[in-house]
Amino acid sequence: MNEIRSSKEEKYHRVYEECLKLIHENGLRSVNHSSVARKAHVSRPWIYKYMGDSKEELIKSAVKYFGTEFTRFSLRKIEITGPKAMLRALWEGTWNNLEFASEYPFIIALYVRFAGSDNVLGQTIDELETLYLRRLKSKFNQVLGNEKLAEEAAKIVKAVRIGAALEFGVFQKERMSEEQKKQVHHSLSTMLKKLLKDYILESKRN
Repeated sequence: MNEIRSSKEEKYHRVYEECLKLIHENGLRSVNHSSVARKAHVSRPWIYKYMGDSKEELIKSAVKYFGTEFTRFSLRKIEITGPKAMLRALWEGTWNNLEFASEYPFIIALYVRFAGSDNVLGQTIDELETLYLRRLKSKFNQVLGNEKLAEEAAKIVKAVRIGAALEFGVFQKERMSEEQKKQVHHSLSTMLKKLLKDYILESKRN
């Protein structure tokens, strides 16, 4: 997850991260441009200039930014040419999810707290989940040729990844070591490989 960012990109990252940290620590009402600017060490006029003057838009942008980071491999529009390509996509996406959960456990906790809620954070999570599942379903469908099975498979992958993110990002008190991350990733990848194999067999029977 450690990427080289430009100075402007780094400011965006800090602002969005501190915005979500404030919500995690003190709730939605704690967010305003002054508090976020102070935490992120940027000026309030800078946030107004590049992110607008709406608190709701700031929160929405922060959720989209980090939500896209968590799901970025699954959200890519790529052509899946067969089972091997699908396995590779699942491998990359799962590794990305584990790295994210290890680096930003508070964001995983926010997901659990606000998913399904009727506020800007919950609504934005819902938008991202809808897109994520649609793209993942499309990838599975390219291999399975069965929309119903593809939808089921996508939901299972989502459940596995969220469960792993919770267990190893939120519930585990110490941050995962690289070795532990590799072991967990291997176990999850083996599980997902079997899932794909089972769904391919099921699609051939239908």
